[in-house]
Amino acid sequence: MIYRFGDCEVDTKLMELRRSGAVHPIDPLGFDLLTYLIDNRDRVLTRDELLDALWPGKVVTDSALSSRLKSVRSAIGDTGSAQRFIKTVHGRGYRFVADLRDPARDASTTSSRFEAASGAHRALAVGRDTELGKLSRWHDRSLGGECAVVLISGDAGIGKTTLTRAFLQGAGKQSDVLLMHGQCVNQRGRSEAYLPLLEAIGRAGQQDADVRDLIARYAPAWLAQLPGLGDGTGTLSEDLAHGVTAGRMLRELSELIIAMARDRNVLLVLEDLHWSDPSTTDWLAYHARRSDPARLMLIATFRPDAPCVAVCRELAMRGYAHHLSLESIEEAYISDYLDHRLDHPPTPALAALTFRRTGGFPLFIDTLVDHWLHNGLVQRTDGQWGAAGDDEALLADVPENLAELIDQQLSSLNDEQRELLETASLAGSLFAAAAVAYALDKPEEGVESMLAHEARIGRLVCNAGEDHWPDGTITSTFVFRHELYRDALSDRIGAARRARLHLAIGERLERAYGDEAGPVAGEIADHFACAREAGRALKFFYPAALLTFNRSAYREAVAMVDRALALIGTLPESEETWRIERDLQLLRASASIFLEGWSSDLVETSYFRAKELAEKLGLENNAPEIYGIAAMYENRGSYTRSQDIIESLIQRSSG
Repeated sequence: MIYRFGDCEVDTKLMELRRSGAVHPIDPLGFDLLTYLIDNRDRVLTRDELLDALWPGKVVTDSALSSRLKSVRSAIGDTGSAQRFIKTVHGRGYRFVADLRDPARDASTTSSRFEAASGAHRALAVGRDTELGKLSRWHDRSLGGECAVVLISGDAGIGKTTLTRAFLQGAGKQSDVLLMHGQCVNQRGRSEAYLPLLEAIGRAGQQDADVRDLIARYAPAWLAQLPGLGDGTGTLSEDLAHGVTAGRMLRELSELIIAMARDRNVLLVLEDLHWSDPSTTDWLAYHARRSDPARLMLIATFRPDAPCVAVCRELAMRGYAHHLSLESIEEAYISDYLDHRLDHPPTPALAALTFRRTGGFPLFIDTLVDHWLHNGLVQRTDGQWGAAGDDEALLADVPENLAELIDQQLSSLNDEQRELLETASLAGSLFAAAAVAYALDKPEEGVESMLAHEARIGRLVCNAGEDHWPDGTITSTFVFRHELYRDALSDRIGAARRARLHLAIGERLERAYGDEAGPVAGEIADHFACAREAGRALKFFYPAALLTFNRSAYREAVAMVDRALALIGTLPESEETWRIERDLQLLRASASIFLEGWSSDLVETSYFRAKELAEKLGLENNAPEIYGIAAMYENRGSYTRSQDIIESLIQRSSG
């Protein structure tokens, strides 16, 4: 993209500033500052935001920003007094105010969570030049209509997200690109069908009317599952309720994505596929095999020990997808990595020591630098970062592995910080300040301020925008920088406290969503289940399972029903539990028919258990389980038994 103002041209592709047609010198950080100001010219940018954008996770002073702004103004022919291009808004921040001449239209669309969370991953993908080159070549081919599916694998913390977002920072700024992002999350025992895909297309539809029209035209079954775009019920309309199979769901989504990519460039990112629900993995396998021409690039990241590995390996072996397997960065790149991580280069000794301890593992390096800075173990001398004392003493202070280092880092938190972040770890990978505040029984504004401070520090969490709940609550949301931090915090919570916090979070979400709990019913059910409140959890398990069934995600529906049935076994029998179990058994029978056919043992077991419960409730006449049993026998070829059941029903009804 080229921005033109005054006698300047800012070329984001070539990373050049031109004055009157000639290349004008500007340092890389100054170029980043200038483009960030231009990209966000519709609002005032605070000093804190600019510091976070340019030096994420680094310890720098305000004077560093002032100095950089002065050099940028000089490079574009502006001054602090003239302020023709960059205006200082006293007490607030800065804004780019120049009129752009014929700027290329930037039609990129991003999810707010993706955009907000990317601040923690703005570091250059040091040592990944080969991988970035491959991504760029595959993207260039996709621009010509050759659809590209790219699978990026590597251990937790190896830099899959950093590589992906480093690539997207350039590719996503090209004109007429639709950037969609779906985040698979660790759902801790539950599996919400199509979660990352619903997130990606749902947000794209909310932000772009053309996309919404395409969803309605090519994927009506999906439109019914998007509360923000459809009728909000999470159920199919009457004309769609019959014949919407899992195959149709897969086909509709692929046709939608291809339709989107006919007239514009589409970048679809599915992060952390190792936590994907089976239906999302099924769609990826289905779509990768299609040969339709489309200006589409699909990127999926996953860990090499994930259930989806077999599918991804087959796609790569058969030529349906490209595969990048990430390893630790080489020692030669450690100095460059630290140079970008800090505000000045490291000494050779510090770079060598860092590699010696971390083996070039990016997350370990980042966490190690955080540890050194927080504890004053490194210092800047003569323009270089080095050990504050003896190198060997510095090495001796560092734990042997990443898990131990994270645990040591958490031990440095004060009691209030630890309580806050431990509670947040139970609220989810993406969590709301309002839910955390309720669980802690503290004012929302205070908790929101504390979390914002933690995000500003950038060690464990970062800001992810805001959320609007049906009860009118507007709350800030946050996301953990890495799931390993969340796991470490969660592991520190005792069983009794864990149950109490889950109960409070579940109650807050229940109050927030009320009768509109459909989209988060599974989440609420999980919190109550973890709180050992089986009765309250069951109220939400059935609508969550029904929503999943309506998405034709039958494996996930059966799994959710089985969890609910296990909870019922912990409760004393009552008419209420009989009704709930009957509904669940009927749903499991229907899902099992789609999965395994009428011969499935689950179909028979579920229908007969539902029949037993219907008799206890006095609902045996014209009950759906009776018709289900008759249909089961008919489809198994036992026509006489089927006919006897139907005739018996007719006699009882007429009597």
